[in-house]
Amino acid sequence: MSVKKLRSIILNPCDNIFRVPYTTKNYSEVLKWWKHYKSGAMSKNMTLLNSIFSFRYTSKDHVLLYSSADIPDSVLLLGKIDGKYVNINLPHKGKINDSFVAVYT
Repeated sequence: MSVKKLRSIILNPCDNIFRVPYTTKNYSEVLKWWKHYKSGAMSKNMTLLNSIFSFRYTSKDHVLLYSSADIPDSVLLLGKIDGKYVNINLPHKGKINDSFVAVYT
């Protein structure tokens, strides 16, 4: 995986940002849902998560930045670079009041 490519994607302005109704106290829960999605075990009723994970699964190089309002001091990067997935929990300074996903391509 190219760290240089990942960095170049995330340093550009995001393509889209939207609030999500999901919060978590631990980003490992997000990775658990990602595994459910990949195995086909996620409920079809979770339309927003299915849409986000579908983009992650089918899109080429990208980074999804997820910030949970319940974890104000870090964000989760969900990347796909050259067909390989990478997940990075990064510290964040500042106050975040909402949960959101930012899309970088």
